[in-house]
Amino acid sequence: FYGISELANLCRTLKEPLKVNDQVQWRRDAIDDYWKIYVKCVVDTTLYMPFTFERNSHFLSKCIACDESYDPKCANIYDINIDDWSALAHHMKTMKGVVVQVRNKASSPTCCIVKWENGSQVHLPRTALRRVTIEKVDTLNHAPAVRSVSQQI
Repeated sequence: FYGISELANLCRTLKEPLKVNDQVQWRRDAIDDYWKIYVKCVVDTTLYMPFTFERNSHFLSKCIACDESYDPKCANIYDINIDDWSALAHHMKTMKGVVVQVRNKASSPTCCIVKWENGSQVHLPRTALRRVTIEKVDTLNHAPAVRSVSQQI
C-alpha cells in the first residue's frame, strides 16, 4: 500500500556493489570533475582510461582509484579546445552505460569499465557512477519509469 517493499528493495540495491551488466549513469556531483578528462575518451575511442599524463615525452595513463596503469600505444595526443566541448557536461547528466567489468583492489571493487551509449568504453572509479534502477511501470505510457539511485560507497 505505501510502497514499503519497493523502498526496501531500492535501499538494498544501494548497499550492493556494482556488478557486470548493471546500468549506470554519471553521478551529478562528479560531472564537473570528470567531463574535461572524459572528452579525451570521446575524441579518441582507443583511450579507455581518461587519467593521462606525459612523462619523458611518453604518453601514459593511470587510474586515480586503483592505481592500474597502461601505455595507450594506439591513443593519440590531441590538441583539444575544452571550451568547444562544454556541452558534453550537460549530455553526461542523461547518459547511460553498462558495467562490462569490475576491477578490484585488495578484494574490494574500486573501479568499473563502463560501455556508454555513445560507444565509448571507459575505466572509472565507482564513486563517479550511480546505478540506474527501474522503479515501476508508468501506467499511462506502459513503459518502465527509470530512476537513478546514487551508489553509496
